Amino acid sequence: MRPTTWTPTCSSGSPRRRIRPPSARGTCGAAAVGGDYSRGVGTYWKRWVGLVIFAVVLVTAFIQLGDWQLRRLGEKRARNATIVSQQQAPVADFAEVFGQPISPDKQYRRVRVEGTFDASHQVQVRYRTTTDGTTGYEVVVPLQTTAGQWVLVDRGFAPRPKDGPLPDAASIPAPPSGVVTIEGYVTADEPGPQNAIVPVDGSTRLVNPPAIAAWSGRPLVDGYLNATSIAPAQEGGSHPSRCPNSAKDPTCRTRSSGSVSRPSGSSARSS
Repeated sequence: MRPTTWTPTCSSGSPRRRIRPPSARGTCGAAAVGGDYSRGVGTYWKRWVGLVIFAVVLVTAFIQLGDWQLRRLGEKRARNATIVSQQQAPVADFAEVFGQPISPDKQYRRVRVEGTFDASHQVQVRYRTTTDGTTGYEVVVPLQTTAGQWVLVDRGFAPRPKDGPLPDAASIPAPPSGVVTIEGYVTADEPGPQNAIVPVDGSTRLVNPPAIAAWSGRPLVDGYLNATSIAPAQEGGSHPSRCPNSAKDPTCRTRSSGSVSRPSGSSARSS
């Protein structure tokens, strides 16, 4: 008789013979155990590698966030130091500061100028907030200096009416007529998209002298002047003016000579 040849089968199907020798059964069992072990080790290492990568990404993100916060703190301290220095400096003449583009070292410098307002191109600046959290609007007007130059002047801030939306730009009181003397601090242009800097119906969202110059036809200089005093005094009550000082500075809340009044009984529109 021909000797019987046994072929081990590790599948779930039936073997070629009804009886499988122990050696064959042991071989299949060892192969199965070895495969399960390899798969287990592979899964284990994949999980650990994923966990390590996640931890590295998380730590990197926290480090970058910390660096960003430190940079912001440094910028804030530098800005406050500049404000204090400029507020303590003597009041400068207009030509000394506005004769060239406004550089960071000129921001918040106090300036005095004389000129005449162009009331026909007065602009309402919406969505403004004071240091104490009061929301409202500001009013900017081109001013022609006695030397013939044009500069944009921020007349001040008026709070939002408690019982409704912002007043229509056309209903805001006009600035003083004739020659006025203004003191204020220098502020850089506020950049933004076209729909935020170009006045529409006498209203805009950001103070951008180049855009207002193109709209009004007045050749405004770079930067603008945030008024802290206007003489003769303009019409208005004791509203807080926006200023560069911190919220702890009481002048941000009591300054009134540069403010504008909220018109009573005027037509209003949605902001």
